Amino acid sequence: MKGFESFVFGEWIRDFVLTPASIREIVSEARKRTGEARSMSGEALADAVDSLQCLWEKQGASRAAFLEAEPERTFGLSRAMIERGLDHLLRSLHRGVAERRAALQLGSPRALRAEPLGVVLHVVSGNVFFGPCESVLAGLLTRNVNLVKRPGGSADFLSWFFRSLEEAAPRLAATTALLAWPGASEEIEGHLAREVDGIVVAGDMETIAAYRRLASPLTALVEFGPRVSLAVVSRAALEVVDMDGLARDVALWDQLACTAAQCIYVQGETGATHLAERLANALKQLAQTLPEGEAGLDERIEIARFRDTARFAEAMGTARVFCGGTDELTTVVFEKDPGFAPSPLRRSVRVKTYEEVADLTATLKPLRGILQTVGLAVNDTERQVYRDCLTALGARRFCSIGAMNEPAPDSLHDGTMELQRLTRWVEQ
Repeated sequence: MKGFESFVFGEWIRDFVLTPASIREIVSEARKRTGEARSMSGEALADAVDSLQCLWEKQGASRAAFLEAEPERTFGLSRAMIERGLDHLLRSLHRGVAERRAALQLGSPRALRAEPLGVVLHVVSGNVFFGPCESVLAGLLTRNVNLVKRPGGSADFLSWFFRSLEEAAPRLAATTALLAWPGASEEIEGHLAREVDGIVVAGDMETIAAYRRLASPLTALVEFGPRVSLAVVSRAALEVVDMDGLARDVALWDQLACTAAQCIYVQGETGATHLAERLANALKQLAQTLPEGEAGLDERIEIARFRDTARFAEAMGTARVFCGGTDELTTVVFEKDPGFAPSPLRRSVRVKTYEEVADLTATLKPLRGILQTVGLAVNDTERQVYRDCLTALGARRFCSIGAMNEPAPDSLHDGTMELQRLTRWVEQ
């Protein structure tokens, strides 16, 4: 792909062209390297993670070089938000975290051994710039040979990450390849999908459906489809809810992660309108330390449409609008209609109301299968009731307000043990 350097098992190649023939060569070479990847000890992998951490810590060389390149110009995030994202990634690049994660997901009391799948293809969207790196890290920790598709868009943090991997652990880097091809290139994707042993695909339903169709029935498919998240505030917790934390649940990564709150459900209409106003103020304060990023034209059009529709509803008495100036993206809208609707993101959020838990459950039934994270602000006696009802709807993760966008680095991925899905169990 022109204008991009591919990384192929330890070698950087500019304008590397993927063809059916070159794909066969890459996969053939990858298979030759599976023995090297498989022979990596847990100690060697932990050492590699440790070395990566040194390069990406506050004064690390890779971090300094990346920030010097002014990534905010292409990532659509403010510099302060990018720094926070690097801090979040840094938590995963910790020896103890890697060891705990492997022990939790790959340990077994029986005579079982977790073996790598072999050659794994990663096709992961880059809506949050550090997200694809976490997928690569899972592939490395499971001792697979990893072929990684460069995410679309102008921002490419993965190139920086691969260069740091090459510096920190050249032996490990030699079991990886970073490749690029245009989206929806069925000839290329079909050849890759049929040749590899496993595919991690994270994206929209069209992308996932395409790889299901293209992959061999024998290929392990690890899918992470589109998800939505929300926060719930009960009447009992309304006066003590962490408003600064709720603002972070909306604003971190400028709401581009599937863990960000797009809707906030508040028990009681009076409390909901009051919370919407408080949230708008909290988001304004947060912008002092984590400024809004630079949205694209299409995103700005969607936010303008969201505001116009909300103002019309406000004139009809069915909504209230709280937003910043014309140059600001942050928008909070209280809506009497309880039905869930996605927001246009970029710190735009809907506040809705419910009366009883049963009402909330009925309202959220259409989210069955796509509900990811729920931030809960309820009292102790209510907590289990809310968890039971929302778990029945498919919620994959519960957390306190303020923690929606920053799960623990050794937590499950979308409700699954990702490392297990990248291995096969051998009974001894």
